[in-house]
Amino acid sequence: MNTGKHSFATTVIPILDQAKLFYKQLIDTDTSRASITLNQFNSISSTSQRTISNTLSKGWAFAKKKPPTHYSADVINFLQDAFQEGIVTGKKWDPAVLSQVSGY
Repeated sequence: MNTGKHSFATTVIPILDQAKLFYKQLIDTDTSRASITLNQFNSISSTSQRTISNTLSKGWAFAKKKPPTHYSADVINFLQDAFQEGIVTGKKWDPAVLSQVSGY
């Protein structure tokens, strides 16, 4: 039907869908990257076929206990005085200002 006055509405693709399509196109056409399978996960290989033999030992990601942070008596007294001042006056210190004033 080529006669008459008609116009076609343009198809609007949301920006997120456009980004997804663009990303898929980049992945499909990119041949310079080597894909990594799960079997190669523990060792890293470069595209020039040199193998780096850095295998991860078991337990490398276990949580380690941090040493406790000890504050001097001066710092503790200063913070306690600032707290008591806030109780008496009803005005709390701003933490950023308090850290600058303390100088510690």
